[in-house]
Amino acid sequence: MISGALLAAMLLAEPEAFTLQWSAPEGCPTQEEAHQRLATALGDASGPPLDAGAVITETDDARFLLTLTLSRDGVTEGTRTLEGESCVELSDAAILIVAIAVDP
Repeated sequence: MISGALLAAMLLAEPEAFTLQWSAPEGCPTQEEAHQRLATALGDASGPPLDAGAVITETDDARFLLTLTLSRDGVTEGTRTLEGESCVELSDAAILIVAIAVDP
C-alpha cells in the first residue's frame, strides 16, 4: 500500500526536462554518467521535455565524431555533427548544447 505522503510526492513530481539516448565507444562517458552530468548542469530546469540523441563514434584516423539530434514533442529541432580529438571533448560539447537547448 502506498502512503499518502509518497502518493502526493509522486503526483507533484515535475517531469524531467530532458530525455537522453547516448551511444559512445568504450572509454567514453557512459549513458548514466552523461545523464547525471546533464541533470546536474540543469538543476531544477523545467519546461517541455527535450529529447536528445547523442552518438559518438571513432573515425578511421583516431578522431571522434558526435551526431546530436534534438527534438521536442516528436518534432526534430535540429541535428548537429561535431568532430573532435577526444571523446570527452565531444561529450562535454553534447552536454553543453543540450543544456542550452533545455534552458537557454
